[in-house]
Amino acid sequence: MTQRSNVLPNVAPPTETDYRNAWLQAVARLCANHGEDRVAQWLGITVRHLQRNIRSGVSLPGPDKLWGLLAFDPSAHDEMDALYGLRHVPVDALCSTDPLTRDLIALANEVAQSEDPNSPGGVAVTDHELLDKDEHRMRRVYNTLGVWLERIGSMRRPRSVA
Repeated sequence: MTQRSNVLPNVAPPTETDYRNAWLQAVARLCANHGEDRVAQWLGITVRHLQRNIRSGVSLPGPDKLWGLLAFDPSAHDEMDALYGLRHVPVDALCSTDPLTRDLIALANEVAQSEDPNSPGGVAVTDHELLDKDEHRMRRVYNTLGVWLERIGSMRRPRSVA
């Protein structure tokens, strides 16, 4: 009899125990970083409830309280996210998977508007026009192009023969 291999990997979600342990680690870290008083306040509970029920693992807060922690500490879910191989980042964070094309087109449009002969500075970009530009976009383009230039440089660097 021929044995067939699975095309899909054997993937299982974290168990309740895995999740509970990750949550306990997150709470311990948040309490160490911010203090029990503040974490209890964020969760809308008393310090006593935090100590007796939450930190001991007897109960978990509701999803609204768990998600609400992100408003106070963006790393609040790090331990739980790690169970899924994920992490939270701000929407405007520079990510290695963001397509450069979109930023280049938008940046080229901004530059074209600033260099238009009918713009306030004519073909020269004024300080005011420069400050109106999307700095995050410019930095993403700058960083990506910098990484590419470093890669090109390392590929063209002469290799020593041993």
